[in-house]
Amino acid sequence: MNTANLTARIRSLLDEREAGFWSDEEITAALNEAQTEVINYALFVFTNGGLASGLPFVLTPFETEERFTSVTGSEVPLPEDLLYIFEVKCATSQNGEEKPVPIWSMSLTRYAREHNSLLKSGAGSMFCHVAGSELVFSSPLNSGSYTIAYLRKPDEITEVQGSELPENCSGALVAYATALLLEKDKQHDESANFFRLYTMKVEQLAGL
Repeated sequence: MNTANLTARIRSLLDEREAGFWSDEEITAALNEAQTEVINYALFVFTNGGLASGLPFVLTPFETEERFTSVTGSEVPLPEDLLYIFEVKCATSQNGEEKPVPIWSMSLTRYAREHNSLLKSGAGSMFCHVAGSELVFSSPLNSGSYTIAYLRKPDEITEVQGSELPENCSGALVAYATALLLEKDKQHDESANFFRLYTMKVEQLAGL
């Protein structure tokens, strides 16, 4: 979505055709916050509905996969643009077959280590968990590989870089950004109206 077109729509709703009370920079910042909110809402719906519900169309532009090879050790870097992990597969040694690895929470990992009876012997016991900016495998890789399928964070909206969201998200972006800007002018009733409009639009989008 073109930033200039989104900005023009917002200025029309604010009844300010040219930069005055609201600068172009403020509108762009509001659009970035709106983009984050749309993505977070769709991700919330997806994670609460489970994989059977399918990935909302809103999130499909951010599906990606990255493979790392010749990896040694149990602590490996996560992609810098990671937002949400779908699946991790790994091979513990060079030229090995990559197999899915369960992703455990750190609390479950600690519990398993304290109760060794939960851990089965052999390759089937491999699992991993996220710790800060790293993915930690329960057993070290020896010149192995791993593949991570995930949702990436969107690129920032700028004057020249538009939103990566699908075109049908433009109404939600405009409504949310307009509501934020009206708050600055203490137009609380008008702002609340646009927040309600945003809520209606984003609920529809998250169901697609």
